This record gives sequence, C-alpha cells and structure tokens, in this order.
Amino acid sequence: MLGDAPRLALELVADGLSAPVYVTHAGGERLWVVEQPGRIRIIDDGRARERLFLDLEDAVSCCREQGMLGLAFHPGYEANGRFFITYSDLRGDLILSEFAGGPDRADPASERVVLRIAHRDYDDHYGGMLEFGADGYLYFSTGDGGGISDPGRNAQDLDSLLGKILRLDVDAVGEEEAYGIPEDNPFVGQAGRGEIWSYGFRNPWRFSFDALTGELWVGDVGQDRVEEISRHVDGRGADFGWDIVEARRCNRPRRGCDRTGLVSPIVEYQQIEGISQAILGGYVYRGTAQPELRGWYLFAETYEGPIWAIPSTTEPLEELPEPFDSELFITSFGEDADGEILLTAFQGAVYRVTTASAGD
Repeated sequence: MLGDAPRLALELVADGLSAPVYVTHAGGERLWVVEQPGRIRIIDDGRARERLFLDLEDAVSCCREQGMLGLAFHPGYEANGRFFITYSDLRGDLILSEFAGGPDRADPASERVVLRIAHRDYDDHYGGMLEFGADGYLYFSTGDGGGISDPGRNAQDLDSLLGKILRLDVDAVGEEEAYGIPEDNPFVGQAGRGEIWSYGFRNPWRFSFDALTGELWVGDVGQDRVEEISRHVDGRGADFGWDIVEARRCNRPRRGCDRTGLVSPIVEYQQIEGISQAILGGYVYRGTAQPELRGWYLFAETYEGPIWAIPSTTEPLEELPEPFDSELFITSFGEDADGEILLTAFQGAVYRVTTASAGD
C-alpha cells in the first residue's frame, strides 16, 4: 500500500535561463544551473545572473542528448575551488573535466580532463550524472553508447566504461589515469575495469543516493517498451540488467533470458505509442521544510511532465499512483543545500517542489 501520497506543488525559483538541464548547490544559498549548450549560470536571490560562471560553448557539441550534462562541486569546494563537469566534446566523446576558480567565475583555462570515453558512433545515451558520495568519492553515470539494443554490447561488458556507474577518487592520481581507483571498488583485482561500481544501464541520465540510508536510486531510460526506476542498497557490483532485460522484460533474447542476479526495478511503466517518453530519476526527500514529503522518492517523465511520489521503502509497484501534472518539459531534479528538491524545466526555469495545502 502506498498510503496517502503527498499533494505536490511547484514554486518558481528563477526563470530567464536557456535550456537548463541540471541544478545544484555548493554548500550555500546560491544555486548553479547547467545549460545544455555548454554554460553554467548562478542563481542568486531568485535571479539568474547575466554573467556566466563558466562558458564552454565553443568546446561542447549540442544538442539532442549531447551538451553539457552534469556538475558536482568537490566536498572541499569552499576551500579549494574545485568542481567537475561532464559534457560531449566536438568529436562526440564523453568528457569528465575538473575546473577551478573563484566563487563568482570559474577559469576556463583551468580545465583538466580527468576521463575521456570514446562515444562517436551515436549522438545519444550519454548518461552524464555526477554526484559525490558520503564516502568522498565521485560517482559518474555513463550511457551504453547509443543505438538500438546496445549494438556494442557495452552495458554488460566489464572492459567497457559505457553503460555504467563509475566510482573515482579524484583526490588521487593513478599510474596511467588522472584519477585514483578506490581499493574497495567491486572489480579491483578482477577481470574488467576497476572504475566500475554498477553496470547494466542503457541511459542512466539521473541517479541519486538517499541521504539517510545511502541507497542508490537510478532512473534508466527505456528503449521502446518500458521506463524504469531501480533501487539498490548501495549499487556495489550490481548488474541492473540492460541489455539482457528492459526493466523486467527480456530483451536479448526476447524470450527465455537469464535474469539470475539482476536488479529488478521498483517502478516500471509502459511507454505510450506515439509519445516519446524518458523517465527522470529524482531524490528521496530528506529536507525539513516539507514534512509531508519526508521519506518519499520523487521522479518524473521528461516530455509530458508528470511527477510521482512513492515511499522510499516501497516494494516493487504493480501500478503507479496518480501523478502531479506539471505541464513542463522537465529535464532534471536537483537539491539545494537544505535538501529541498528542485527541478529544471527546458522552458527556461528552475522550480522548487513543495506540497499543496489542504484548501488548495
């Protein structure tokens, strides 16, 4: 049973943005917004600053599923000024880069490419989410490289960094890499790439960790049948199934696939014929301003804009509750420093997710 789901509402934080695809914070009241063409803009006191924090538009390929994709500030950002972004470069490769700078403007010349992943066959399925875990390591999602049914078989290939969530030590440098690999990563000392934390993804555009439990939540965009949200205790070594399955349905082969050991989704829903759909993973609410939301996981559908809330402790759902219809082209969820959930809309705005009063 889902119980009484909270009634959601949206509160405008700022508008006047251009193709925003992510919003986050650096520990204070200000917000940073990633704009898909290759820009980062600061929101201060409810206004988007005209002066850019970072402009990489000349180095970023855009658009469709390409562009600047993710942003994460180092846990010590206030002291060291370090932050990380992901983007598709002019050749189509997926880039993870580090930058430095002051509180109001980054230095484009400070770019240090941490990791380059070849991605030149297709212009979709990039992933690109970045998040520092409570352990201080950087988690980085990658898509399967694009195409139909993962033609390169990358998602299940432990020698490929595509179709994965990676876990990197960006405070260290390896013998051959511009980062360190944590010794407790699941495939260290085994066949495959030591950077891999989880695998079996098609396009994990957004993921998050529950700030209370540490559970990993992933929204993986489906191919032509279903969309899915999955939850795992932490994601370590987990196989989320693609391209063997699409959600719970066999994909390769279409019948009789071996599901042994695969993570099953908490949520899946059928795509609607004729409507392009892409699921958008969100966050478990752990803020304080909306007590009715505490412990509920929020996720959305990008193109049509419905937003769902489900208990973070739920068993796999047979059907979805009624959504809140935002009527927005939602591109991402984010959080502010207080754990309040935000979202970006392609129409050029950032909103805060709230709850509606009983009298509304």
